[in-house]
Amino acid sequence: MRIARLALIASSSLFLFGCALADTRNEGGEANPPESSALMPLHRVDATPTELLVEVTSNGCTRAEDISAKVEHDRGQQRITIARLKPDYCRRMPFAIPVTITAEDFGLDLKQPYQVLNPITAAPGS
Repeated sequence: MRIARLALIASSSLFLFGCALADTRNEGGEANPPESSALMPLHRVDATPTELLVEVTSNGCTRAEDISAKVEHDRGQQRITIARLKPDYCRRMPFAIPVTITAEDFGLDLKQPYQVLNPITAAPGS
């Protein structure tokens, strides 16, 4: 009876450990982002005529290169979506980091009307 119990525990542990090691990388070797249709929350949005400054959540591994902007032009209105290109799988306590998005790089004219579609939430720890 004791051997059967140990065998059950060992096989369960191997199964769970195997699930934790499942490969979640795409063909290019980069980690696949979590499946989600929700927009990434921002903690702050400021603009100058040439730059958009946003604050995003980091777990310790987010860099400015990991954040991008998508701009859609519709009847004189610019709709901006800020997105994470690379997930942050670090385990540090979440905190907000500033990211500067240069208007010229994304075809933005910040002197014209624009709308940021991402939700705005309080920064972690605030």
